[in-house]
Amino acid sequence: MTCDEMAWSPRATAMYLLSVAASALTSVVVMVERSRPLTVAANEAAAIATLKHIASLQARLQTTGARDADGNGDGEHGFLAELGPLSPQQPELGQITAGVATLHGYRFQLLLPGRDGDWVAEAHDGGPPAQPIDTGAAERHWICYAWPVAPGRTGNRTFLVTWLGDVIATEASEQVDVEPPLPGRSGLELRDGHWQPVVQTPDVRGRVWTVRG
Repeated sequence: MTCDEMAWSPRATAMYLLSVAASALTSVVVMVERSRPLTVAANEAAAIATLKHIASLQARLQTTGARDADGNGDGEHGFLAELGPLSPQQPELGQITAGVATLHGYRFQLLLPGRDGDWVAEAHDGGPPAQPIDTGAAERHWICYAWPVAPGRTGNRTFLVTWLGDVIATEASEQVDVEPPLPGRSGLELRDGHWQPVVQTPDVRGRVWTVRG
């Protein structure tokens, strides 16, 4: 078959186009696979930075007394929807769907102490839920989780920041957390009647957490 015949052959043209498309698709897949570790690292770094930012917003909210449900003059910590207006550079923090905010390839969920000694999650559309908050405990304590939207693709690890200000993370960057955290259980333990972060020892799910700063 001559070059001219190849040029005018519908079958040859179709085969050539399929070959080009397959080659292009292979290149895209290779590029995506090569860039995935960079995306994961960037998202995890952004998640840690966001949790630290949340901690600073909580300190500001509590200090100003803007949230003082029991009216005792001591401010309480708040939920993400209440922190969002304090963070104009990250308005996504205040955009809550199903009780979580989503940014940097991670989902963020904030919990406050409940009156039954357990933790209470944010309302579906943001802010305080119907379950009662222990306002006295909320003046001191709060926790916030961050876990990947697509484990292994947008992030590998789960993170937790508490009222202490330190961010802790599940054990190793090469291990992928495929399940979301158990709210108020993962990364925490009840010690002498008080909740404390679990570091370097397995939590209720057997995950080991380390301090990330």
